[in-house]
Amino acid sequence: MSVLTILDDTIWIDLPDGRKLSARLWLPKTGHSYPVIFEYLPYRKPDGTAERDATTHAHFVKHGYASIRVDIAGTGDSYGQTLRDDQLDQIARLGMSVSFFSAHIYYWGDLHYTTILGPARAERISPAASAQQRGIRFTIHNDASVTPTRPLHLAHCAVERQTYGGRILGKAQKISRLSALRAMTIDAAWQVFEDSKRGSIENGKLADLVILSENPLKTSKSLSDIRVMQTIRRGTIAYQA
Repeated sequence: MSVLTILDDTIWIDLPDGRKLSARLWLPKTGHSYPVIFEYLPYRKPDGTAERDATTHAHFVKHGYASIRVDIAGTGDSYGQTLRDDQLDQIARLGMSVSFFSAHIYYWGDLHYTTILGPARAERISPAASAQQRGIRFTIHNDASVTPTRPLHLAHCAVERQTYGGRILGKAQKISRLSALRAMTIDAAWQVFEDSKRGSIENGKLADLVILSENPLKTSKSLSDIRVMQTIRRGTIAYQA
């Protein structure tokens, strides 16, 4: 069976709440109806799994299936490391969400500044403040195991934007502590359709929470220096300092 591959990154799936998912479709050339294999992945379809997708989904089609590959909400094509203002304007118009790899500022910001992107573009990596100004609901994330999974350090990166070498990379893109904490709790849960179950401390939601050594909204201490004293998962103590 011959295969028609549609490689069009403008294929969108509209959701009831206004969000859109980015998808790629593989179809047999014949016009018959076929069963569909639906794959839902947290990786960018244009690069993160592109080589693997080209082989896997073509294989499905050859065996009589239509095949669709979708980036899950909040990941994949919504990853926004070097988004320009005009791209953020479009994201806002489309009602999309985006996830910023803010820890990248600390680990690779110096390299981007001096070598890879240059000063002007490096100052704008993970432009959370620009997204916020446009009313875009965004999240921040680590890329485990590329970087350590350290949530408070991640928030610190979005708030302070300080590189490993001590440079402040893009002062205009700093966000508040509250915005950073929202971006990895309730907004992160919303982005993956879990906000009715988790993301905030409310009756009826999962008791997943931490007890910190300081109030992150009141202390002058760096977020990265605050200690986790206790972790509670589904109502059970999972860690005690």
